[in-house]
Amino acid sequence: MAPVFAKKEPALPAPAGVQKQLSLVRVNVTGQPYDYFRPWQKKAPFSKRALGAVLPQGRVLVTADLVANENYVELERAESGEKIAAKVEMVDYEANLALLEPVEKKFLDGLSPLELALDTVVGDRLSAWQLEPTGALVVTEGLVTTVQMMHYPTDVGQFLTYRMSIAMQYRENSYTVPLVKNNKLAGLLLRYDSRSQLLDAIPAPVITHFLKDVQTEHYRGFPSVGFSFFPTRDPQLRSFAGETGKPAGVYVTSVEPNMPAAKAGLQVGDIVTAIGNNEIDQTGNYVDPLYGKIEFTNLITSHTYAGDALALKIQRDGKPMQLNVTLDHRSAQDYVVPPYNLDQPPAYYVLGGLIFQELSRQYLKEWGGNWLREAPQRFVYLDHFQSELFPEGRRRIRHVEDHADRTCRLGVGGFLKKRASAAQDERDDRGADAVEERLDDRRSRERDVERGHERHDGERRQDDLSEGECDGAVPCLDELALGRPIGADGVGVKATQLLIDGRADLGQAVAPRRDDAARRQHPPHFRKEAGDVEPMQGLRGRHEIDAARRERGDLR
Repeated sequence: MAPVFAKKEPALPAPAGVQKQLSLVRVNVTGQPYDYFRPWQKKAPFSKRALGAVLPQGRVLVTADLVANENYVELERAESGEKIAAKVEMVDYEANLALLEPVEKKFLDGLSPLELALDTVVGDRLSAWQLEPTGALVVTEGLVTTVQMMHYPTDVGQFLTYRMSIAMQYRENSYTVPLVKNNKLAGLLLRYDSRSQLLDAIPAPVITHFLKDVQTEHYRGFPSVGFSFFPTRDPQLRSFAGETGKPAGVYVTSVEPNMPAAKAGLQVGDIVTAIGNNEIDQTGNYVDPLYGKIEFTNLITSHTYAGDALALKIQRDGKPMQLNVTLDHRSAQDYVVPPYNLDQPPAYYVLGGLIFQELSRQYLKEWGGNWLREAPQRFVYLDHFQSELFPEGRRRIRHVEDHADRTCRLGVGGFLKKRASAAQDERDDRGADAVEERLDDRRSRERDVERGHERHDGERRQDDLSEGECDGAVPCLDELALGRPIGADGVGVKATQLLIDGRADLGQAVAPRRDDAARRQHPPHFRKEAGDVEPMQGLRGRHEIDAARRERGDLR
């Protein structure tokens, strides 16, 4: 569906008649998030201010982000400034919704509850309600340009989302902003991009699903099926899957173990052609009576509940079949790497200066908004492919962190790689000029050797390390490389505790070269790691090594 761009309108004070029907309260939240790099402590306290929509039964609706890791929640009347403590009745971080309840119900007396507007479509104009510090209402109108399925902050599944074009203004209580249509709640602010002036909103159908589930005895959350799919627009893919009849449906690329789809018998290679009576086209869309074409996952998240039975019509090897799937909710604790871990401390154990901690996406997000690139890639890999790597599920990955230098590792190999990366970064920081200076010095010595200006004493033959030249220093050598026999006489030097100084310029330590004229070429320099190895000025012969062993003991 082609997007329609909104005409920007300035924020204006609302008419008095509208303000009398207003049912908003300020919500003040203080809290402290947990520090996943130092799991025994918390980060600095935070405070947030937002607007909550008053709903029936004396409850207030806000986003889950607002109350995550909260210590204290307070409601404030906009017109009088009266305040009272509140408690979180229910929170769903996947749908980003939370319900608050004041400790005294009568606090909300006199405020008419907001009804929900379930008929918002593309082209409708919604009003964003904000409050001035004086309590005056500020209304900013925007245009709904798209209704589509999107990921919410926890990145678990996809949910229905309104996208609007609107020129929002900053207010101190704008963490949660209600979106209103004809004095009915149409949605809540999910995120806003001030550059493009595009706003994503949690729509009323998702809010309705959340509220209905809260009214049950046990809140179960939004359901999931547990399979991934790909469009079947490519005729070669349809031929490969053996699809017959009219081109339609989506190709199943993976099925989550122990999930409803797997329990119902769905297999990789099946083509899902319909859900219930709703046919699915080649792009994965169905025709919704309100929104038109939209992704079929809306049928699962917005129209069904955990425990409902859902009929999947599929084709397997060209034969039509029907699978009856009993939907269920997958909680964060059912993942090998939990997608979120809020309102509770991380599980950890300290032993000998090492921190043993469960891997979670909350830990990976400590690397910031670009955590997919900045976080340790092995951890990102385990998070992304956890279903394929651990199909049995119900396990936990525990990683080890050395608090002394905040080195994240999975065993010794990861630790050495981290040290090597740190040494390489240190070398790079010294600049290209220093590297070029060392290279010029080496080239000068090589020219001297070629001209015969540099001589050697000829007592014993020594081999040159630099058979193949290498630009820059090698930050670290593993045990296998250092344990190889090097030198004409086959003497092996095993020094797994040594780290090559980043300032040294090395060639590749590979096959020896028997060119006597190069035996005195620039040697590698080592620095002490354990205090039992002296700096080496060059490779020595067997008699020199034997003499050194008698004086100081063997190299380890």
